[in-house]
Amino acid sequence: EKDAIIKKNFLLPIRIDLRHETYTHHDSFLWNLYETNMTAEKFAEVYCEQANLVHSLFYGSVLSQLQQQITQYETIYTAFQEWLSVVQKAPRKAIFVNLAIEVIINNFILKDKIQWDIAQDIGNKPETYSKCVVNDLSLNSDWTTPIAVAIREQLLENMKELIQASGRMTSLDEPQTMPVIVRGEDFDLAEWTPLFEQMSQEEREKQAQREKRAARLRRRHHAT
Repeated sequence: EKDAIIKKNFLLPIRIDLRHETYTHHDSFLWNLYETNMTAEKFAEVYCEQANLVHSLFYGSVLSQLQQQITQYETIYTAFQEWLSVVQKAPRKAIFVNLAIEVIINNFILKDKIQWDIAQDIGNKPETYSKCVVNDLSLNSDWTTPIAVAIREQLLENMKELIQASGRMTSLDEPQTMPVIVRGEDFDLAEWTPLFEQMSQEEREKQAQREKRAARLRRRHHAT
């Protein structure tokens, strides 16, 4: 029963990248893999309306990108759960992965590095963590969802990598534990401390170019 409740609320990170002539639109949000109250088609309609997007120009792209990401992430998540059930026996042992979080809003950037146990039920932990970061750094609520999206993207990417390497990872007889952190012994405190700062003009220009390339790759992927 507990697993069923968790499955009904597994959130997927969704990115929407739109372009028409000189107009661009980038957005990210979370979508419940087990959503039953709204179809992807209806959501795309509501999204275009709320974002003031011309329906005839952007509805198809919004729907296509949403559906493709849902399918992609559902495949990864399902395969990972199946892999995990094979290589581990209850209770599940920890599998820690490093996540490098980088979120940019306007001219400000937030960087953070954390460790996450992807063998345990994720639930709403990324959202809880993002709220804690926002509160600790006294940021406005606009940062909450992008941080959670960044975390969930990397969690799913790590799941994918573990699945792909499954031929070399047939068992996890010993639990993977967090490394012992001792200051002064190869431990860089700054590396594991959230950093929030304003970007320089040069950094903004470089980031703009990276975002354009990433957006082009995502649009190209969605078009295939």
